[in-house]
Amino acid sequence: MTVGNGKTVDGSSAAANEFGEVRTPDLDIISLSDLSDDRVQALKDEIARRSMSLQALESLAQELPTKRDATDTEDSMLHTDIVSLGLSENGGSASISPSSTTTTTTTLDPKVRDSHHKRDSNASKSSRDSMYDHTYINQFIQKGLSDSVGSNTSKVIAGLQNTIDTLRRELKDQNAKYIEAKKGRDALSKRCDNQNQSMESLKHQNEMLNTMIERKERQIHDVEHKMAVQKSRAQTLEKEHADNEARMIDMEERTAAAEDKYHHLQASADASADGLRRKEEYLRAEFKTLQDSIMAVSNAQAEKLQKEEEWRQEIINKLTREEELRNQIRKHQLDFEKLAAQREAKIQTMLVEFKKGIQGHGSTVDDTVLKLEQLSKETTDALEVLKKSQRELVKENEELRARESAPSSSSAVED
Repeated sequence: MTVGNGKTVDGSSAAANEFGEVRTPDLDIISLSDLSDDRVQALKDEIARRSMSLQALESLAQELPTKRDATDTEDSMLHTDIVSLGLSENGGSASISPSSTTTTTTTLDPKVRDSHHKRDSNASKSSRDSMYDHTYINQFIQKGLSDSVGSNTSKVIAGLQNTIDTLRRELKDQNAKYIEAKKGRDALSKRCDNQNQSMESLKHQNEMLNTMIERKERQIHDVEHKMAVQKSRAQTLEKEHADNEARMIDMEERTAAAEDKYHHLQASADASADGLRRKEEYLRAEFKTLQDSIMAVSNAQAEKLQKEEEWRQEIINKLTREEELRNQIRKHQLDFEKLAAQREAKIQTMLVEFKKGIQGHGSTVDDTVLKLEQLSKETTDALEVLKKSQRELVKENEELRARESAPSSSSAVED
């Protein structure tokens, strides 16, 4: 059906709205601005404005001179429906207060309506397509009045009735939209509450995660500090390891030098030991020769003493001289034995020191060699002295024998 401003209303949808069918709002299509407080207030203002338009139409219908009684019952029912629908959306009051009239009058201003349309662009487009503004209603009333002068009154009443029916259907549509918007708003409020609870839960989880992150950061800081300490300790150990390797290399070089020196000293000690061994053999041979000489001298002295004992019986006059000579020989013998014993002990001591020097491979080898050479020289000197003493004793013995043989020969001649 086409209404006064050229807009078409679907009959099926109008019938559905007339029987009170309410479609569930599509929450995916309705935007957040459609469910805002401003949109709800705009719907309420629109319902109040339509109520005022219907009241104006009712007053116009009451002024018509014809068919007033036939339309009173229908107009009263329409008025009751419109007022009940309009006032139920405005809080359920049974009368229109001056404040609501003032609000409706204010919202009928085109500037305010444009501001509502700008604020709720998506909802205002759909509502603007199905509403009649105040200018159109005035034009329609003026046209009806002009038509009533030159046309039949029943046609005007029928047109007004059609207009009232159209406005009532549009009011029902607006009411249904308001209900759908309210349901959407309630659903959105519920969703917002759920989102707030989710936000609180996420906030709590975030706080727990922040606490965990702070704990992890402290643990990471502690681990980094420990790593820095371990790194410093590792650097210290590496430096100590490098120093130890340098010391080891130096020690190996010193050990190699000490081994070379040891081999050199070992060779020198072996050579010295070989020389000392040969020197010892020579000294032993010399000592044996000297001992044999001493034994020979001792035997000669024993023979001489025996002869002197035989001569003592014969030569009484020379006992004193022989006794002195014998004491002198004994003295020389004791000195010689003492000297020989001292030399032998000294040689044994030097041999022991020489063995210790060979075992120690020290500097005592040269000292021992010098001592042995000195001892050998002293022994040689002592042997020379003993030989000289022996020669003197032999000479004196020969002189004594010559002296003894001279008297015996003279006595034999005399005999």
